[in-house]
Amino acid sequence: MACKHDSNKARALSPTPQFYKRKLPDACISFCSALGKQLFAEALSSGHMECYFKLAAQFRTQDEPAYCGLTTLVVALNALDVDPGRVWKGPWRWYHEDMLHCCVPLDIIQKNGINIDEFVCIGTCNSLNVKAVRVHESKVTEDMFRDVVKQYSRRDDAFLALSYSRAVLGQTGDGHFSPLGGYHPGKDLLLILDLARFKYPPHWVSLSLIYKAMKAADKATGLPRGFMTLSRSLKHMLVLVRLCEHLSIRSRPNQMQSVTSFIKRWNAWLQAHLSSRAIVQSLDNTSQEDATAITRECCQEFVRFLLELDSGIRLMTLQPGIKCPREIAQQLDCFVGRLVRELETSAAFSEMAKVMQDLNLPDRQKLDETFPLLEEKPLCSVYDKLTSVHLATILLLAWPEVCGEDETPVCRTSCSYGNKRDDPPSGTLASELCALREQLLVVLNFREEFVCNSKACVMPKCLY
Repeated sequence: MACKHDSNKARALSPTPQFYKRKLPDACISFCSALGKQLFAEALSSGHMECYFKLAAQFRTQDEPAYCGLTTLVVALNALDVDPGRVWKGPWRWYHEDMLHCCVPLDIIQKNGINIDEFVCIGTCNSLNVKAVRVHESKVTEDMFRDVVKQYSRRDDAFLALSYSRAVLGQTGDGHFSPLGGYHPGKDLLLILDLARFKYPPHWVSLSLIYKAMKAADKATGLPRGFMTLSRSLKHMLVLVRLCEHLSIRSRPNQMQSVTSFIKRWNAWLQAHLSSRAIVQSLDNTSQEDATAITRECCQEFVRFLLELDSGIRLMTLQPGIKCPREIAQQLDCFVGRLVRELETSAAFSEMAKVMQDLNLPDRQKLDETFPLLEEKPLCSVYDKLTSVHLATILLLAWPEVCGEDETPVCRTSCSYGNKRDDPPSGTLASELCALREQLLVVLNFREEFVCNSKACVMPKCLY
């Protein structure tokens, strides 16, 4: 007697559909087809393929299905010869998706991808000048977009990234990021360097159709998509520290409220207690005793607000993957060593150490969780003595007190350095604080709880 097959069980055991690429819709022309090659040759002769070669040299397939935005940034960063300032593997410094920690936790990106604002934030945090244009038809016409395409297809020192709906192109899926690989002016076709090569190869598609696909709303934000221009920035790079996933523009819901409260309360305290003081008007007229008192008060209040964070919140840690061979560190005065020594000679570090030393054991352990160190420290001996005091002091000094032209960072007005309180930090520490302040401004300007006195938040020039 034959077994009676259970239909529900059969459905449960049915294999998950698998795919090896998809067929391009009729609106798209494969880059590798005979027609695609002909279009490339014609576009090359027109001078509108200059952007192609550097992008092609660094072109890669995205590592995760939702990494199209991150991989677009990685290709652009490597094509623009941006040095990440930290090791990828072995001795090599090189950009990879896993190194783009700023703004949004990577595990969230892996699940949900990113939107245009987050794309701008991550790019800005990694030494790119990124300008985004959402395609509102009333403000950005098709001809305006065509002019931008013509300009950037002739350049190899800046690139154009597109955010569009696949569905409008007749492809499966919806939101997607891709770099522009070139333009055929005669036929008004764009070369889309699709980074999801496991799904679709690079292809040519009409500019009008892409324009329509960029007008389609992003379901996550309700706003139209658009395009971004990417060029290299001369901003500083973080060497020692990096922001953790909880200090980002998209944290997990159960952690967002705690970090939001911390940011609001700390910014409010800074504006209420520092902006009104005479020290922000004339640093030279402030006595050493007053400067020390304000420094101590800043450290005490900063720690107080930190301790009000929920348990398990991580704000800042050390850069991963930094390698410093011990034998070299013993012979040379390494960059990180100079940075740490400059930090330890600051009045802010001295006062922060006193404040944290007076804490009870549970509170000290909580701050250690807020500023976690690397489980496996680099060989360079300077890392052996780093503590949460170092990281808390750096975050305090880099925190942007007030945005706008009249900014008065804590490290300039209240947390004096060394014996001369009017001397800004030199060299290595100044570079690290500038880079961290720039990243903080990018992240905070995207968070609603960062309230400025000025009408609009702007990225200030580094004071040092």
